[in-house]
Amino acid sequence: MKIAIDARLYGLHHRGLGRYLIELVKGLIATGTKHQYFLLIDPKAQSSLPSLPKHFITVAAPYRVYSLAEQTKLPRMINRLQPDLVHFTHFSAPYFCPAPFVVTIHDLILHHAPTERATHLPSALYWSKIAAYHLLLKRLVKKARHVITVSQTVATDLKKCYPQAVGKTSTIYQGVSPLPPGQALVSSPPYLLAVGATYPHKNIERAVAAVAMVRQQYPKLELWLAGRIDFFADKLKSWLRQQGYLTWVKFLGEVSDADLAALYRGSQAYLLPSLEEGFGLGALEALACGTVVAAADIPALREVLGPEGALFVEPTNTLALAAAISKIMDDDFRSDLKRAAQPILARYSWSDTVQQTLSVYEQAY
Repeated sequence: MKIAIDARLYGLHHRGLGRYLIELVKGLIATGTKHQYFLLIDPKAQSSLPSLPKHFITVAAPYRVYSLAEQTKLPRMINRLQPDLVHFTHFSAPYFCPAPFVVTIHDLILHHAPTERATHLPSALYWSKIAAYHLLLKRLVKKARHVITVSQTVATDLKKCYPQAVGKTSTIYQGVSPLPPGQALVSSPPYLLAVGATYPHKNIERAVAAVAMVRQQYPKLELWLAGRIDFFADKLKSWLRQQGYLTWVKFLGEVSDADLAALYRGSQAYLLPSLEEGFGLGALEALACGTVVAAADIPALREVLGPEGALFVEPTNTLALAAAISKIMDDDFRSDLKRAAQPILARYSWSDTVQQTLSVYEQAY
């Protein structure tokens, strides 16, 4: 079978989606030569690919997600390749696809939390894009041979929104990889760590306000943010400057896996205060590095982390967030939480993710 994989978001620059693609490609390479794969990839990311065997062919796809070229040029490329199946690894896909396809839906955040705070576009254009998103997702779910979701929470939500998903949706959990053995930072002040985007639904402003309260008890405590510096990070910086918080909230930018491992291991805790999530991969990475997690009490994180995997807290309550952070600063409490959370990791394997995804390919074909 000839399988085309939309890998335009390959690489850590694209955060969780990029990690998903890195591990999917790595795992498919390890499965052997049963199928031929076309990797449709941004030319800028090609140098970050591992050494590929002969049955993997890279195809330059310089078509930005959510762009006109994605809707016009990408389908023509797929038509030229004549694959038996396409895997769109994100909902950003052509409305008209000339080949059978499966699609992975990572979350439905735009269904539940559309807000003009999440864009730099003019209001009318933003809401036009939201309308286009709804039309596209409805089309993808209807036409897909199969739909993959990363949690049962997303699957249940998807079926409520789009009944066409019933009977052709599978939940395939992501895995957790051992990060390089980076050393914990020995000379840093105590800090809490958050990783990834600073979109409004990530709830970072409320987390900052909670940390500010806790600093009355722990005045040296800092909050470190690792992730791409973009429009949303700049907006957050501006707000922090107005509040006088920039002296203890650090923006680290993008970091390597080795540095990320060191950051996890050196932190007091990993914070995941999001109002919406589809899976919460960063929490598993933190646990794999021996770091405890304070997480929003929302369905997807409860599902993935289970009752013992994190200290759960109501994410819209700043006082509750502050109380949770204060609690997690206690050494004995952290030790108990770490011990209770470790068995969670055995549930998640990228090898399982890849094997189950391969089964979906073969069933869809």
